[in-house]
Amino acid sequence: MNDNMKREKTWPSAVLLVMLAVGIIVLIGVIIYAFLQPGVLETVLKTAVVVIVALVAIAIIVYAVFALISIPVYAYKGESYQTDKSYSLDQIEPVKEKNLDDKEKH
Repeated sequence: MNDNMKREKTWPSAVLLVMLAVGIIVLIGVIIYAFLQPGVLETVLKTAVVVIVALVAIAIIVYAVFALISIPVYAYKGESYQTDKSYSLDQIEPVKEKNLDDKEKH
């Protein structure tokens, strides 16, 4: 190791990582234990189904409102295009390849 380098100990963060892993394992165990109790799994599933249905209903309502609002916005905005220009496929020129080094030289 060089003289200008300093090495720090990492054991505090390693201990925190071990505590986090143990905490996650304990949390999973508590969740499994709770689901094994009579009626808990059924209640949680019913609640989850209600929440999911509500979220889907809200998403559909928001989509419908945006779709309805977009119609007058589109009608008001109109279309814009150039009238004094004429373009032809014969006017298209190939793009010449360039290297990134070319930009640095200019």
